[in-house]
Amino acid sequence: MGVLIYRPTPVLIPEDSACRRDFLSRESTVDNVPLADADYHEYDSRTMFYDVFRCDNDRKVVAIGPPPVNLRSELKKLRITCSGRTIPHRKREYRRLCVLELTRDQTTNAGENLPLRFSFPTFDVEIEVPPPPLSASAEASHLGLMTLQRNNPLPWVLDWCRWHHRLHGVSRLVLYDNASDNRDDLAAALARMDEAIDVVFVDWPFPYGPGRSYKNRFCQTGAQNHYLLRFGSADAWCLVLDIDECLVVGGKEAFKQYLQDCEGNGVVGVLFDSFIVPSYQGQPAIANRRVSSYWFRNRERRGYSLKFAFRPQYIDYIGPHMAYPKNRVFTKLIGLPRLHDKALRTFYGSVRKRLSPNRIFRFFFPNQFALRNLNPEEMFFYHFRGLNTDWKPDRKFGEEVANFDASQHVSDPFIGELYARAGLNDDRKLPSSSTGGGSVREN
Repeated sequence: MGVLIYRPTPVLIPEDSACRRDFLSRESTVDNVPLADADYHEYDSRTMFYDVFRCDNDRKVVAIGPPPVNLRSELKKLRITCSGRTIPHRKREYRRLCVLELTRDQTTNAGENLPLRFSFPTFDVEIEVPPPPLSASAEASHLGLMTLQRNNPLPWVLDWCRWHHRLHGVSRLVLYDNASDNRDDLAAALARMDEAIDVVFVDWPFPYGPGRSYKNRFCQTGAQNHYLLRFGSADAWCLVLDIDECLVVGGKEAFKQYLQDCEGNGVVGVLFDSFIVPSYQGQPAIANRRVSSYWFRNRERRGYSLKFAFRPQYIDYIGPHMAYPKNRVFTKLIGLPRLHDKALRTFYGSVRKRLSPNRIFRFFFPNQFALRNLNPEEMFFYHFRGLNTDWKPDRKFGEEVANFDASQHVSDPFIGELYARAGLNDDRKLPSSSTGGGSVREN
């Protein structure tokens, strides 16, 4: 197994330009103090597009970036040229995302870099878009796993990869790394992991967003939708989970069979609820922490902040906790993707109680609508709190603690059982710096 290093081709506002993106909202989500200029150091004010890439068998060029906010006038007057020839483009804008679709200049050889000039009213940016890799069609049994992470302990990341590969049959990991201090070590460790899983390691160094306002955090949404547009065509299904979240299912064959049954029923997205697994006093140091370090969880499921699996070819947009199906009529009717997730789930639930899905959903929304919200008895994920900082500047890394409280917590030996079932309790299977293995290669 090897690791493919993917480096995006961004379009950034020059440092000497006075043009900057304003806050989407100055409302703070942690206190009553509005965001101030001091919060800009965590905010993505200079990225116009995270990446410009060629896709659709090199017939199309896509640029994906944060929402324009006050830069909408710059985009409105944007002129894109290739060797002096104007390239037409079409814009799609979401709450936390902006996508441009360009028609590729066919005079450029498919094996050469594509020179593009982005001419905004107040500044110009020139880039060269590399050739696309060989296109790959999704296999029926191909299950992908996508995540965004930063500065997590190497043993934990490797355990997390093996957990989902060995227990659930994940065959490809697309890992977006948000400028980790141990970035090179992580890429090398993944290459030495010696598992039958393909790894795409995406450099994603863009600002995550202010810790005081989730409304101004675009990095994760950008990464998720970049996966959808850039890599999703190679996966029949994809799981979206954080590094501190581990999916629990009966077994990988059962999970794949469940996904196949979903396809037969027109389901294109599956939502997972979670159990919080708190930190507790007496754990090993964060660098040595493993899933087996935890032995109890919360009694009640969380009920919000769901994660999901989805069929990429049927999805239009990915939010932090929801994948939105392609259906323009329904989208315009109820305002997707701006509708709050909880209201959306309530809407689905009320309709299903009154109408037959087979008679109604399939008639109006054939194979492009249904989402399934699972009960925790069927499938869920463990959310191991305190493992990382969640990009919050006021949260100390791995130091959140909680004592066992019988009124809130319950002992759960299943955590350790699954860990052992995946063969993760044998440290000899962890790669060392001297172990051989796969290669690290650039895109």
